[in-house]
Amino acid sequence: MILLPLTLMAWLFVSWDAVDRLCRKFGWQMRQGIGMAIWTVLGLAGGFYLMSLFHAF
Repeated sequence: MILLPLTLMAWLFVSWDAVDRLCRKFGWQMRQGIGMAIWTVLGLAGGFYLMSLFHAF
């Protein structure tokens, strides 16, 4: 079951990049700003979703 941790780590890196691009587009701060809150919520929601997918299989 090594695939789940690798998938979760990949999700965190992909979501970090996506939120960073969003913050740059709107001129928000990524660190110590709204970007960290968005990334935390997005990371947790995506992690829970991926874990539910792996348990379903």
